[in-house]
Amino acid sequence: MKKNGRRFISGLLLACMIMSLCSAFASAAYIPPDDTESSAYLESYMAEVSVTGNKVRVSVFVDAVIYASEVGAKTIYLYESTNGTDFTRVAIYNSSSYPGMLCSGWTYADTPVEYTGVAGRYYYAAVKCYAGNSTGGDYRWYDTATAY
Repeated sequence: MKKNGRRFISGLLLACMIMSLCSAFASAAYIPPDDTESSAYLESYMAEVSVTGNKVRVSVFVDAVIYASEVGAKTIYLYESTNGTDFTRVAIYNSSSYPGMLCSGWTYADTPVEYTGVAGRYYYAAVKCYAGNSTGGDYRWYDTATAY
């Protein structure tokens, strides 16, 4: 009887070990995407909108993995809303027209665009963050939080 009890306990422990290994492999198989996933060129990036009266400022922060001949924002779409829910695009900024949206180096931290809006309205921006050099480049889109 003691041998059967030991075999049962040993079998139960073995089953628990195998099940725990299977669950560890299953959980490692899926890695959810990160909103600020990096690349061979982008280390980290973010943007924010601030509103003071009727002045709307979009600030951009980009860290490159490499020394980049261009780092910063390629495109900024600015959206406005009267109720905080239904937004309309009110401005588009491109680095070809606004050269202050890009610089060279490892880091970009600046407020390259300012928009004259309407006090009391909601604003957010979609920013195309970029880093690149002669070997190539990469970008990621970043949506800011809504500012009021």
